[in-house]
Amino acid sequence: SDSVCAWANAECYVTTISVLRLSTVGLAGSIPSEIGHLSTLVLLELVQTQITGTLPTELFGIPTLSGLVLSNNRISGTIPTEIGTTLTLRLFALDSNRLTGEIPTEIAQLSLLESITLAENRRIGGLLPNFTSAALLLLDLSVNELKGTVPSVYGTLSSLEILRLFDNRLTGTLPATLGNLSSAVEIDVSVTRMNGTVPIEICNLGLETLVSPCGMLCTCCTLPCFR
Repeated sequence: SDSVCAWANAECYVTTISVLRLSTVGLAGSIPSEIGHLSTLVLLELVQTQITGTLPTELFGIPTLSGLVLSNNRISGTIPTEIGTTLTLRLFALDSNRLTGEIPTEIAQLSLLESITLAENRRIGGLLPNFTSAALLLLDLSVNELKGTVPSVYGTLSSLEILRLFDNRLTGTLPATLGNLSSAVEIDVSVTRMNGTVPIEICNLGLETLVSPCGMLCTCCTLPCFR
């Protein structure tokens, strides 16, 4: 049979697959555990297909995996704790799926993470992990069932540009430490159960987009609250 390097949307170097893009091609079924045999895979991109089933733990054993983009599918189950061993991971996007359970705390150990998107799974719950990656640019966990408070340690995310936590069950106040996010352009915590007052430290950032819940006093929000 033909080499897998001859497959459409596969990019290879020598005889190994490094990039596998199979988006919007009508795939069905689940991701097989054999995906872990692709030991040089850097990027797996399966967007807007008919993929179902759970995330195989073998996927997170690939030592070169840098990008996992599985948005707009029907993937269910929980995020395996094994994600904490994928030390090369930079891009993690599983928005608009059917994931449940909690975000594993192990994900906060990944120091190279630049983008995390788990929006619109609707049933991801538990507490917000204590992300500390200085490389993190985008954190979008909106439209889920996350609870608890926004960790004050988020103020150390020195590269963070976008923080989207809206439409969750979050409580408490916004930590003033978020005023340290000098690279930020957007913070959205609307449609949550948070209260108090938006700290002046956050107002001083001059964000392009700042939206708070209706139960929080905000004198510098760029949009009105949403109910």
